[in-house]
Amino acid sequence: MLGASQVPPLPTLYYPFSNVVPAFRQFARAHHVGKIVTSMPFPAGPSGREEEGTEGSWVVSGGLGVLGILMANWLAGQGRSHIILLGRSGR
Repeated sequence: MLGASQVPPLPTLYYPFSNVVPAFRQFARAHHVGKIVTSMPFPAGPSGREEEGTEGSWVVSGGLGVLGILMANWLAGQGRSHIILLGRSGR
């Protein structure tokens, strides 16, 4: 496939957020290739149903580094008001 310039994307393992513990265990074992993704449903609106476009929180992993700060600034510029920055540096 490399010779034909066609490289397939890495495989992705999807876990619903209600089943996040096995996702973290899979990640901790580091026997996977590709990405591990957990998905959350849209929050329920006043009607009790899930509604798209509902304002939520945005989590930026590595948010205290240069790229994380740039991403947070971009999100803020897009009108996102709940931005959570995660980092290991303790700044």
